[in-house]
Amino acid sequence: MEFYETMLATINRLALPYTSLRQALEKENFKDVWSISKSRIKVCKDCEFRHICTDCRAYIDDPNDIYSKPLKCGYDPYSTR
Repeated sequence: MEFYETMLATINRLALPYTSLRQALEKENFKDVWSISKSRIKVCKDCEFRHICTDCRAYIDDPNDIYSKPLKCGYDPYSTR
């Protein structure tokens, strides 16, 4: 219970909007990205590690393109570096 209270206090302090799990699940576009595999992501689709890579798409190179490369990925499959 202490963890929950701490998180709630943090949310209130930062004035972040609260969204319950139910509210999140009911949002129309909530599941839009669930069906996007690494084989459809730009750059990742050409990467030899795409099937074993962790999914770091919370941050993407182009926020307007859901198929853009993960921003935090430092690997370039074209130069293998």
